[in-house]
Amino acid sequence: MGEVAGAVVIYDLPSGYISAIRDERLRALFVRTRAKCFSLLRRSGINLTEGVLLVPKEKIPEAEEAIGAIREIYLQLWKRVEELGAEGLSYGDVEPLLLMIKLTEDQFEDFKQVARKRLLQSYSTVIGYLTEAARKAGEARSEEELGKLVRGIYDKWGYFKRRATAVASIVPDAELMLKEVEELARGVLSAVKERAKP
Repeated sequence: MGEVAGAVVIYDLPSGYISAIRDERLRALFVRTRAKCFSLLRRSGINLTEGVLLVPKEKIPEAEEAIGAIREIYLQLWKRVEELGAEGLSYGDVEPLLLMIKLTEDQFEDFKQVARKRLLQSYSTVIGYLTEAARKAGEARSEEELGKLVRGIYDKWGYFKRRATAVASIVPDAELMLKEVEELARGVLSAVKERAKP
């Protein structure tokens, strides 16, 4: 293999919706663990599909660290499962799949096209959300509605920022897209805050 230009991480994190998990407390524990681990992993790159993450060369150490941390988190979760007593369940049923495949320059170039397309889809989604939030701000009737809008704006903005930052080195217009999202988000937040004034 030539020089490593990046990697793909193939992953599948147990959701807790396994027939052997009947205890609702245990299921909730799996759901929270999965969400936390997704967040750890996705800081390293951009999803090409729901189970495949493209990782730029400079983010490989971060991805490797996240994979190690996720394995440890699931081992700790399994210890908790054993304490709660989940009959008919083995660690193999809930063990996360985490596989990193390093790519040559040619392979990485092919995947970059997919990464750009996925980022453009995210960009379109967040711009649509912010535009709709601006409209809803003008129609909001309560502080609760305005607060919900503010939380949604920060969530979408933060999500896009993580994705764009992760692939800025491989998607040339990622920084420009992020700048546009940030400007729109700040504008909408300003409008929402203005609307919230008594």
